[in-house]
Amino acid sequence: RMRPLPLLHAISLSRIGALGVHLPEHLRHGSIAASFELSASLPTSKPLYLDVPLDHFAVKGPSWRLKYYVNATQFTAGGVLLVTMPSEGATRGCPSGELAQALRAASVCSQHRYFGDSVPLGDSSTRAFTKYLSVEQNLADVAALIRHARSQLFPAATAVVVQGGSY
Repeated sequence: RMRPLPLLHAISLSRIGALGVHLPEHLRHGSIAASFELSASLPTSKPLYLDVPLDHFAVKGPSWRLKYYVNATQFTAGGVLLVTMPSEGATRGCPSGELAQALRAASVCSQHRYFGDSVPLGDSSTRAFTKYLSVEQNLADVAALIRHARSQLFPAATAVVVQGGSY
């Protein structure tokens, strides 16, 4: 249950989680978060990478490394795979909150292509953006990550629940 965010600078980091406050991506990372020292409140894990096609709809072509994080602190037998859709910003971890706890879920969070440090093949040209930065490509990236997570990371997960995203 979301609660209104009172004067952000008056809340200590230790109280943010205890209050059940869920901050949007732009407040959890970057210059705003740094000004309030909020980026330290996210659980950190080592980023992982999955090779996915640059163009999921081409017969063949190059692949790139999709960045993602895993948080299995709430996962137990019979639990689910909880996938958080990437938003338009850097992803620096994968929090495991009340929903993950209730579902006994393993959380998986990916970083959207062309956001943060995820620039496929290092090409941030307008041509690359117009060809490879789309809702369809992003959804195909997440679908590939779900297939990978179900088969290689959490084969005991009983279902997949997807949350988040901003479009």
